[in-house]
Amino acid sequence: VGIIREYLQINHLDKLDVEFADEESVRKPKKEKGQTQRLSLEMFKQGKSIEEIAAERSLTTSTIGGHLARFVVSGEIEIMKLITDEKLELITSYFRTTETASLSEALATLGNKVAYWEMRMVQGYLFSTGNNSGE
Repeated sequence: VGIIREYLQINHLDKLDVEFADEESVRKPKKEKGQTQRLSLEMFKQGKSIEEIAAERSLTTSTIGGHLARFVVSGEIEIMKLITDEKLELITSYFRTTETASLSEALATLGNKVAYWEMRMVQGYLFSTGNNSGE
């Protein structure tokens, strides 16, 4: 834009009826780090489900689950509001009886019974509460 303005001034074409935007105003402002996760949290606190939040924000349920998992680890959301007792027990049992903390190995073992974000959330929860298997 600056180069075009300079060209117009040099060639006496700067009296056009069109206004050009400054370079700074054309760029979208960058969102503050963690802001998208906070938005998911606020929507969840308003009573929306993970599926509703994902649809409204045009994101996947896995992405929204990952956002909310962060707040389980920090203690802002109770884990039982996001996962069933059965899934919590299944994932907890896996991490307590296995030699690895690898989520990809857990996913391969547990298959489609749980989502990746659920495993990550439970793993973080167990670590943050001191209930991990010693890894």
